[in-house]
Order: sequence, then C-alpha cells, then structure tokens
Amino acid sequence: MLAERIARVKAATARPPRRFRGPSIPRAASAARPGAGRSARVPVLRLVSAVITQLEERPFTDGDLVAALIDREGRWIAPAVLAGFADRVAGLATTTTTDFNILALGRDPVAIAHAVNRLLDRQGGIVLVDRGPDAASEPAIAFEHALPIGGVMSAGSLQDAAGVEREFRGLVAARGHTFHDPLFTLFFLAADFLPAVRLSPRGVWDVKQARVLWPSRRRDERSR
Repeated sequence: MLAERIARVKAATARPPRRFRGPSIPRAASAARPGAGRSARVPVLRLVSAVITQLEERPFTDGDLVAALIDREGRWIAPAVLAGFADRVAGLATTTTTDFNILALGRDPVAIAHAVNRLLDRQGGIVLVDRGPDAASEPAIAFEHALPIGGVMSAGSLQDAAGVEREFRGLVAARGHTFHDPLFTLFFLAADFLPAVRLSPRGVWDVKQARVLWPSRRRDERSR
C-alpha cells in the first residue's frame, strides 16, 4: 500500500504542475469569510490539541484560517475552515500528510497560493509565506524545506532534520501556534480515522457520523 502511494506521488511530481491563483485557494472557503455574510454557517475544524479536532458549525470569524486539501495532480480541491492552529499564518503548504496530497492553509489566499506554487516547484516539502496587510504587498517566503523523497522524507541527516523542525516550530509558534508540535498537527489533519472531523479527498469529513460536511470539488479550467 505504501509503495503504491509513493509510486503515485512520483508519477504526479514527474508531470508539469498546475498553477494556482489566489481566488482558487480555496474559493469556496474564502466565500465563507465575513464579507460573504456573517450568517453563513460552515463546518469548522477546531483543534483542541495538537491532533484531535472538534466540529463547530458557525460563521467564519477572526482568527479562523481558510484551508484546503489539494490533489497533487490538481484535479480536485477540498476546502475547509480551520480554527486553533495559528491565526497569524498568512500562507502555508505542505506534503507532509497521511494521504500524500497537499495541505494548504492560512489567512491570505494570495499567500496560500504562493506557498502551494512554491511547494510544487520544490516537488514537495514545507513552505511558509508571509504577506503584509496592504493589498499590494507581495508574498515573501519565511521558511521552506524540500522533502525530495515522496514529499514526506528528507535526504539529509537526522541531525539536519531535527534542526529544520526546530526552526519551523519556532516560526509557527511566533505566528500563534500553541500546541507542542505543528508538524504533528499538519500530518494528521487529513487522517480520516481520527476524531472528530478531518480533511479528506471527499471533503470535510465527519469521522464519527461517516458523512461529508463540505464536499470537495473538481477544479475547472477557470480556477487553474
């Protein structure tokens, strides 16, 4: 099973990546922001520990992040809203997930898109992007680390990997993360076997009730 997934990942990264623009990362989740109407209720993944989530069904509020699980080949996107991770992260993208797809999140869709596209350029890893409050501000990479082995493993030494983890943990903590290990959080957000609500290729997934709360969607040509 693991060998099949790694083979699929290698095949996906061998093809030219599909580029992402700000409005499509993720367009549906961005529509849940207060500007779309404060009465719009959405399923929110609320972190109550580094791994465990609980479901909140409510409007998008300050401090929430838009998020998405994205197919590595760019065929579909599963939008979501995430609370309790780090409210000052502008854009973050990573391939360190249990299902080997791309996890993207942040408060700024332009910064998120920049992180995803840089991640595709590196063919996997972790990218953290900052962006100022001005609409004309350009995204800037605050941290990046390539994971060339299937997008989940480093080619360096254990000591090097530990140093990278410490640097990333400190940067995310400075942006509001309060739990012990942000990589642990990112890795398991797509683990659809853990309670209570997760991101999955089907969409936002209620694990206990085995139901889709917010479906994923195909990416049409206009959103690529």
